[in-house]
Amino acid sequence: MNEERTLRFFATSDGSRGVDVTSVYTPIDKPVIFGDTKEAGLVAVRVAGAIAKTSVITQSTGAISADPKDEKLVWGKKADWCDITGQIDGKTYGVAVLDHPSNPQHPSNWHVRHYGLLAANIFGLSAFDKANAKGAGNLTIEKEKPVTFRYRVIIHTGDAKSAGLDQKFAEFAAGK
Repeated sequence: MNEERTLRFFATSDGSRGVDVTSVYTPIDKPVIFGDTKEAGLVAVRVAGAIAKTSVITQSTGAISADPKDEKLVWGKKADWCDITGQIDGKTYGVAVLDHPSNPQHPSNWHVRHYGLLAANIFGLSAFDKANAKGAGNLTIEKEKPVTFRYRVIIHTGDAKSAGLDQKFAEFAAGK
């Protein structure tokens, strides 16, 4: 399989920083299967330890987890975007990943943990929900039929709401 990955770095008018990640996967001789596992995701970030220790996880659906005890509210759930924020020296910083609406199986499920992991993961369906059969998260890419994934990573100050992530997602979805 071939992968062509493009990264575009930019700044937004509110001072946030961003990275657009576009990956095109093309099988060469036969179909390729991305297997059903929670230990995957095409875009993943790890936040600084200080952020992880004070983390709040927010999703586009309105789901919020401010404590590892309520992580089930966000882990494995579907959303257009997912954000993790926390404190460094008393100031709030965060990182969000936005899942483009053209991606296969949009909206993505999120493998997100208070220890600092944030990954868009459409592959772990049997782990995220035990009602799903093993293999439910498999994605087959047919020979010579490329599949494109687009994600936007936003690094921001403040919490998810003050970062304007709904607006940033709308702009990303509109091709801006």
